[in-house]
Amino acid sequence: MLRRFWTTWGMLIIGAIFVGLGVMATLDPDPSCHGVAMTPDQTCVEQGRFGRERVSTYEDKQQVNRLVSRAAPVVGVALLAIGGVRVARSRRTTQPA
Repeated sequence: MLRRFWTTWGMLIIGAIFVGLGVMATLDPDPSCHGVAMTPDQTCVEQGRFGRERVSTYEDKQQVNRLVSRAAPVVGVALLAIGGVRVARSRRTTQPA
């Protein structure tokens, strides 16, 4: 089932999500902590997985945002292209000659 999902429409859906994530990161490049904009000297304490606290600096958050804004659209477009080719190929083989 999972393999079938990835070979058909799954890649298109996941690709669109990655493109959307990259666009959102590009439109809002300023780091925030709990919904409030951060200043360059500020640190943020967030609740991580399993209750662990994680301390992030302004520069750390800015670096992650920069990475997401550049990498997510590239990965998304690649998944959209691969998924589109697979869907087109599967539709071409299922049509009667």
